[in-house]
Amino acid sequence: MKTVLFYSFKGGVGRTQLLLNMAKYLSETKDKKIAIVDFDLYAPGLSYMASFDQEKKGKLYLLDYMISLFKKEKKELYFENMSKNIVLIPAINTKNISTYLKSIHEFSQYTYGIKQSAEKRENDQNTLADQLSEYITRAISKIDDFDYIFYDARTGMTEVSDILFSNDIDLKIMISSFNKQNMDGMEGMLELLTKQKGKKHKIIRALSPKPLGNTDNYKAIELKASLATNLDFRDKFEWVSTLSIPYEKEIVHNDFNVWESLESKKDNQYVNAVKDISDRLVDSLDDDSFEFKTILDG
Repeated sequence: MKTVLFYSFKGGVGRTQLLLNMAKYLSETKDKKIAIVDFDLYAPGLSYMASFDQEKKGKLYLLDYMISLFKKEKKELYFENMSKNIVLIPAINTKNISTYLKSIHEFSQYTYGIKQSAEKRENDQNTLADQLSEYITRAISKIDDFDYIFYDARTGMTEVSDILFSNDIDLKIMISSFNKQNMDGMEGMLELLTKQKGKKHKIIRALSPKPLGNTDNYKAIELKASLATNLDFRDKFEWVSTLSIPYEKEIVHNDFNVWESLESKKDNQYVNAVKDISDRLVDSLDDDSFEFKTILDG
């Protein structure tokens, strides 16, 4: 079972919809079993797709489950079947905002700052980020034998985004748009990742959405994002690929059923980009002979 984290420094880049589309494509075309986890605890998106009409039987939503970890209680994760091969683990019950607020307040009492999470603690071999991802992954493995766990992470930098820094995450898909805020913010987060002890982080960099047209300015941004102009920096990662995702209006939907309508379009560039990223994900995680490629060399 491999873990994949979807991260963006800013919102509005289609991160959650990309996760959903990739899950749909891989589950339906590659017969992969995937657990999708709403790890955006402060602004959950995937959780709104849950029905919450199933009997919980004492099982906890992700936020309350993590609180139980801090309390050293033995609990089980709540999940819902979204399709034959896809399971959703919501962060909270979006139909009960008052309870959600109380859980956030309680959770904040236990969390550490991002600096503590990103560095090895003196008397512990693992960071808080490593511990969180390890315990959650273990809980998910008890649900079923999944091929992949897809984490939808919080944007920017918070005490919860620290799972981004976990060495236990097998692949990080870093998504940013073509503007300066996104580019500078993502570069800063990549710099923080290089300061981690442990293995090199495996990265797919996605630029989304790519504006219409094909100006030299966009090409320069793609070149910068691939770190082709800073090879010493790129060598600090296990850099899988850098790809651009063309604009598509459905990118903002965050809808579980968007993929079917998109895939029905003939030779859709957005669909082709999603398939390309998904195939590279499979190759990089399932095949040790994966060959590095970027938008620069095809």
